[in-house]
Formats: sequence, C-alpha cells, structure tokens
Amino acid sequence: MYYEVHGRAAGIPLVLIHGGGSTIPSNWGALLPVFTRYYKVIAMELQAHGRTGDRDVSESFELDAADICTLLDVLEVPGANFVGFSDGACTALEIGIRYPERFIRWY
Repeated sequence: MYYEVHGRAAGIPLVLIHGGGSTIPSNWGALLPVFTRYYKVIAMELQAHGRTGDRDVSESFELDAADICTLLDVLEVPGANFVGFSDGACTALEIGIRYPERFIRWY
C-alpha cells in the first residue's frame, strides 16, 4: 500500500481517506499544506487506486478499514482523527464501527 506521512512529527495524527477512483493529490492536494501545519498527516492510496496495486480480492469498505488499521499498526499509531471524502467517508464509518478504539477521544 502506498502511503505518505507529512506534517508535525509530534502532532495529533490525522488520517486522510480518499474517495473512489481518487488519489492523495486528487483529493487532498490543496488541503494537505493546511493540515500539515497542525497535524501529523497520514494519507494512503487504497487497493487499486493510484500507486497501490490491485490484489485478488474484491474491494470493500470493510477491507479498506482493515487495511488502514494495519497501516496504523505498522506506523505505531494507536489512535487518530479520520477525514474521508465520499467513499472514504464510508471507510471512516467502517473504522468507527469495527475499530472504535482507533479514534482519538476529545473529552
């Protein structure tokens, strides 16, 4: 899976999840410089998008959510804020349903 990490190394993690058929630059190119001023930004290109190849399993929001959580494990990021565009918002909802502990609590 292709991914990029930008911004403040010690900042609050912010995961950007692109929409269907999109990439990091096409969804987040204009906003990335703004987010990186305040957050540790983690953006990826999900299965069969951009610089990430396809694999022999069907795409689904559930699989995308699992892939993102695996990436966070690899990066040793236990919790984050999530922003999803279009299909990415559906993936963010799946993370909330299946992996609620991944969301940073704000209370």
